[in-house]
Amino acid sequence: MFNVHVQQKLVYAVQIEWPNIIHGFCASQRVDPATLLRGLTREALKDGFTRPAVEAEADKALAERDPVAAAVNLFDRGTYFQCNFEPDTAVESAPCQVLMSVKAARPGSQVCEAARGLTDTSRTGLLMLGKAGLGTKFHVDRTQAENVAFSVVDKPKGKSKATRHGSQPHFVLARWWFVHPHVAPRFAEFVRDSLHHADGLQDFMPKPEHWELMLAFGSMNAIDGRDVVVVLNQGPGDIVLVPPGWPHAVNNVMPCCKLAWDHYDPRHLATYAAVHRDVASPLFRGAQLETITWLLDQL
Repeated sequence: MFNVHVQQKLVYAVQIEWPNIIHGFCASQRVDPATLLRGLTREALKDGFTRPAVEAEADKALAERDPVAAAVNLFDRGTYFQCNFEPDTAVESAPCQVLMSVKAARPGSQVCEAARGLTDTSRTGLLMLGKAGLGTKFHVDRTQAENVAFSVVDKPKGKSKATRHGSQPHFVLARWWFVHPHVAPRFAEFVRDSLHHADGLQDFMPKPEHWELMLAFGSMNAIDGRDVVVVLNQGPGDIVLVPPGWPHAVNNVMPCCKLAWDHYDPRHLATYAAVHRDVASPLFRGAQLETITWLLDQL
């Protein structure tokens, strides 16, 4: 149970930032999956085929011969493809150049010197490619993260076409659900007891029939007048800013590609450690602290 003493420690260690979104940050709103994947190294693509959720579905012979074709084949068949990647600078790839320019334009994305060698936010990241209905189950990032989305179809259909930001049409590609870290253990109990998911937040993906109850939980447990369950709708070219410690899940509303990267700030190491201790470790199996330990050793 998340008792008052633990809450006070987390408040002290974590300067709470709320999830946010920058609409229309990236002018390039659509990518072709094959073109994007050709901008990555073969080693990066092969990493994607070793993931348990993909390995059983992949055409191993095709993945060895032509990993781009194998990844597109998985996407076409409705499998969620993910890989850690580093853009191949020897390959002319407009989407990769877009990603690099987005990162360069975001000062908060610059990796601290202590983390250089472990991760380089100007070159590495995570690629996620999938159709509507796929996505990422609840998990927590221990550090700051940013995520930019691109459409992989020409025109939106149905209800996903929503609003207009400036001169750019804006429609929803992915829906994000965030839970405030101070109520995360209580929310996990709510998911287990009221939404009947036995493992709490572990492996939990919100379904439409859960949404109303989740929003009600958010309003009933508001902090300083703000709902503790936050929903963000990400459109093409939008960047979602993910603060450390907020459990979140992402569901694709339309077929899309998302590119994400973490960044570390030595001033926030106490926050990262508190997130691991008070949110990640109690709520999610397999939570590891190696990254933070490594950073602490460098300072």
